[in-house]
Amino acid sequence: MGNWKKGALHTHTAWSDAAGLPEIAAYIYRDKLHYDFVCITDHNIYPDEENVSFPIVENPPPMWPPLFDAAEARWSRELLGEKIEVRKLGIRQMIKLKTFAELQQEWEIPGKFILIGGSEITGGHYSATERIEFHCNAINCPRTIYPVMGKDQQESFRAIYELYRQTVAEEKCNSIFMVNHPFWRYWDIDPQLIIDTPELKFMEICNNGIGAEIQADDPVTSPEKYWDYVLAHRLVKGYGIIYGTATDDAHHYTPETISGFCGCDHGWVMVNCPGEMTTDNLINALNAGNFYSSCGVYLENIDFDSASRTLKVKVAARPGEKYQIRFITTKKDFNRHTPKKHFHHEKAYWQRDIPMIGEDIGACVKAVDGIEAHYTMTPDDLYVRAEVVSDTPTQLEVMFYPRHIKAWTQPFI
Repeated sequence: MGNWKKGALHTHTAWSDAAGLPEIAAYIYRDKLHYDFVCITDHNIYPDEENVSFPIVENPPPMWPPLFDAAEARWSRELLGEKIEVRKLGIRQMIKLKTFAELQQEWEIPGKFILIGGSEITGGHYSATERIEFHCNAINCPRTIYPVMGKDQQESFRAIYELYRQTVAEEKCNSIFMVNHPFWRYWDIDPQLIIDTPELKFMEICNNGIGAEIQADDPVTSPEKYWDYVLAHRLVKGYGIIYGTATDDAHHYTPETISGFCGCDHGWVMVNCPGEMTTDNLINALNAGNFYSSCGVYLENIDFDSASRTLKVKVAARPGEKYQIRFITTKKDFNRHTPKKHFHHEKAYWQRDIPMIGEDIGACVKAVDGIEAHYTMTPDDLYVRAEVVSDTPTQLEVMFYPRHIKAWTQPFI
């Protein structure tokens, strides 16, 4: 049985491109949703600059990143009172942004609720013929990491990762690097980039606000297929497993927006952390793959017996819900050749050649209706992972977001 801790690995505040204040994010996840830990990962900034204020605008125009709406400022003050600090600058009203240290001091409850700092490194490769964006979370890395660009996407991606590694070494921090929504915006991160960077251990497979701006009527690879493709090719090269995460990518926190696109509680991880819940223990458990990802289904137990090569899964069932447990694998003799399909765009730099991943990669080898099931690996299985799908539909209609709530175990080899 696991001592599961629920956490959000990807959230934003007014430090980058969310209107919501850091205090509101902490309040929503701690007091309303009862998460155990939350990672604050604003774009290209670690929130450690003091005395930064954000203007309050009465009727801001629709724009991105959003300005701080006066109505939301009033709502925030009504909700949290003096925890929200409003200042006057001449005739303007400003709202102070709390640093991460201030947020921790105000909202953390040791052993019960933990805030983890970091940033979302947002960069890429840009030229007249190619525009590629990389969004990668540096979790528990207490310094802003500014992205760099190389001569092509491979060099740019590697440069970002090497800069992260250098920063972590200098800061001496226990950190995680996670590739975010690799299929956004125009399937920007070729899976080969992840395959060829064996040090990577984490990538998002579920993100509640991100689709891909390509032709909707064309078949494209799912995030799970992308994951299996990366897994299969890494394992045959002798590289390690890459773990799949589910996140909110939260930008919206008000009662009117929290349940929708880029809202909250649509994607999370459940970390098996049986000892004291500290940042280090959570990071260590994540790095060891002792977690599962979910957008609504909870698991009671995950057990892999390495001697018998058997994976057992048991659902923490809810009354009235029905479940199917599916075991996914790729065989050692899978077809290494993957054709690509060209997706045209009127702007040349957004055209893409996307791999059309075959059915032999990430195939379901066993499906069981019920709350408990097991699968014993055969000698030709590269790995096994499980997906648990409920008959309860999800409430979001976002490209690549599941149509029914589900959970994903990590792969076992």
